Amino acid sequence: MRHSNYDKEPFVDIQGAFDQVAFEGYEAIAKQLSQHMQRLGSKKTVVTVECYPGVRVQEVKQGLGSYIDFDFVYYSEDFAYDSKAITKLIQNNLTEDRVFGIMSHHQMKDFFSPEKLDQVNREIAGIASGNILIIGVGATLLATPDVLLYADLARWEIQLRYRSKEMGNWKMDNYDEDILRKYKRAFFVEWRVADRLKKNLFDRIDYLLDTNIKDQPKMVEGKAYLDGLEQCSTRPFR
Repeated sequence: MRHSNYDKEPFVDIQGAFDQVAFEGYEAIAKQLSQHMQRLGSKKTVVTVECYPGVRVQEVKQGLGSYIDFDFVYYSEDFAYDSKAITKLIQNNLTEDRVFGIMSHHQMKDFFSPEKLDQVNREIAGIASGNILIIGVGATLLATPDVLLYADLARWEIQLRYRSKEMGNWKMDNYDEDILRKYKRAFFVEWRVADRLKKNLFDRIDYLLDTNIKDQPKMVEGKAYLDGLEQCSTRPFR
């Protein structure tokens, strides 16, 4: 039997001394974050975990919270519009077709209540001391972070979570909906909006958090991540 030469899991071997800036598992990740927070030397520290749609937010929160005591926790979804309002907002992008839609030009803030954002901005600003965790899609809209993590995952992994009915689209309970319609909503709207925000945050990310494998997170410092991207850009890759 002939075996395929196709590499289903390609990778780029990044050159450089990066052993001290990569971390695996919530314990090691939390230890690094704790040291970072201590170095800041502030009575009040805002740790923000901006999540790509599809990230298991509760897993990340519980994983970090098992090792770091957060005095305040804010979930970004609590300040976004509800599912009906969001669907109405993007109706023209979704169209009536099962597969094809129209690319969204929305910004992340378009899906959040300005009144709620203003309220939580002032509330967090008024906290005098303590460790604050802000987590979820659009988390960076709630306050200026002192430590910024970007929790990411591959689109293929998102699709697998759709297929298994583990999750629906962002802010939706459509776990059982046709996979093609869930994919369409993600492809034409959610991923476009999230990519736009991610691009704007690239130079500000302290850490990139890989959440592809359940309960097996991996984290790399932001500068190392950008160095890796630069090396990738000098050669063919897929």
